[in-house]
Amino acid sequence: MSNDHPVLELRVAFTVKDFERAVKFYCDGLGIEPAAIWNNGDGHALVANMGQATLELFDEAQAETIDSLEAGKRLSG
Repeated sequence: MSNDHPVLELRVAFTVKDFERAVKFYCDGLGIEPAAIWNNGDGHALVANMGQATLELFDEAQAETIDSLEAGKRLSG
């Protein structure tokens, strides 16, 4: 790998079926501090900043909203 184009940021986003359980695992179990948690109508999301990486957790409803805004259709799993 060449150092001409170093990775400056890593973004990992998961769509989870059980949002509360996933938040408990990452925050309580692994000790990751959330930078933001929000409720967008029926959807929920968590963002955790970890230096040059971001972990994002979305429930199904929030993933559908994001996909609609960013891609115009459902793409994420």
